[in-house]
Amino acid sequence: MAHLFLSLILLFLNYLGFYFLGRLIFQNQIEQAAPNESLLVPQTSNGSTSDRSGQVSGTYMRIPQR
Repeated sequence: MAHLFLSLILLFLNYLGFYFLGRLIFQNQIEQAAPNESLLVPQTSNGSTSDRSGQVSGTYMRIPQR
């Protein structure tokens, strides 16, 4: 029983570790690629990012990054 408990704890710690490591690496990559550029997000005529059919329209809306 203790073995199962220990393995569950190790699994959880592993998950947390890789999650934070991945976030760190991903954040650094974003900042290196575009330090002060804005993300382009597709926008339809009614303001939503995708219309009823799931297709994305041609207009783009700039979202400034922090």
